Amino acid sequence: MVSMNNKYIINHQKYTKAEIIILAESQSKRLDSPEWERDLYAFIADWFSPTEHMAIHTSGSTGIPKEILISKTKMIGSAARTLRYFDVKPNENILLCLPVTYIAGMMMVVRAFTGSLNLITLPPQQMQLSNIKEELGFAAFVPLQMDKLLNEGQNLGFMRKIILGGSPVSAVLEDKIRTSFTGQIWETYGMTETITHVAVRKIKDDVRIFFALPGISFSEDDRGCLVIDDPYLLDSPLHTNDNVELLSPTSFRLLGRMDHVINSGGIKVIPEKLESLMSPYVQGHFCITSLPDEVLGEMIVLVVEKGTDMLRIMQGIDTLKTYHKPKKVFELDQIPINQHGKIDVRAVKQLINKLA
Repeated sequence: MVSMNNKYIINHQKYTKAEIIILAESQSKRLDSPEWERDLYAFIADWFSPTEHMAIHTSGSTGIPKEILISKTKMIGSAARTLRYFDVKPNENILLCLPVTYIAGMMMVVRAFTGSLNLITLPPQQMQLSNIKEELGFAAFVPLQMDKLLNEGQNLGFMRKIILGGSPVSAVLEDKIRTSFTGQIWETYGMTETITHVAVRKIKDDVRIFFALPGISFSEDDRGCLVIDDPYLLDSPLHTNDNVELLSPTSFRLLGRMDHVINSGGIKVIPEKLESLMSPYVQGHFCITSLPDEVLGEMIVLVVEKGTDMLRIMQGIDTLKTYHKPKKVFELDQIPINQHGKIDVRAVKQLINKLA
């Protein structure tokens, strides 16, 4: 059984360990409660169960999505490292507005319990920050949530530190953040297998370099993909499918996913690189992907949502190198987004295959 402190705070209400276990077992079964809240208390009940591991679903960062077992002790270690790195103090308020069915939301709960923090909870899909009256020392969002908050003009001034993870932060979102948010904010790099982030970069520094958290080091495999070595939390070095430019054993630039690479006429193209170049020219969700082609093998295509300024898109395409230019542009009513806030590239390909 996990050994922790005996003070747990949720929405300003303090509980002993015995009290929070009773609360979790009761609230997780209330059918009149929203699903996100039942999931939260089901996780808490599982957390305090006698088992030493949590069964957690991966998002597919290192291969096909699967269920893995992660030690509760290592989750506490990861939480403690995060709190030290971001200097989050006991009794501070932190925000949970991520689903706790995946590692990012789970770890916000574990951080609160590990650091004796007040966990403020909001529905992941309906974030009304006006309901929060106190300063937040720490919050975590996926980029999609952050973009929504900024587009809605919601006040973020009471948040001191924010981390963004789960999917890349676009250049457009970075510009919005720089002009609209005065606190400290980082983009994180990590995955379920690493118990969330192992590297971070300050968004306002305007340098797209990730730096390792203390105790973590990096190398490259023969594919040019990142290998993570974390002796404290990993049993062995973890090989990812992320192409990187390794700058030092503790820093790298993220280039894109090996399993997303497009081979068009013998030229290997990383979609994420093209998306970064096109992001100033496209409003809303979009992605670069491919379709089969008899001559090229794979044809580069751009997928946008209907209503996007096509003249602006063509201006963006004109800035690309010849062999990077999309051969076709597809318009969808809505680009599919998965449970992690990422564009569902597989679903996009299925839709455009029907249109091709």
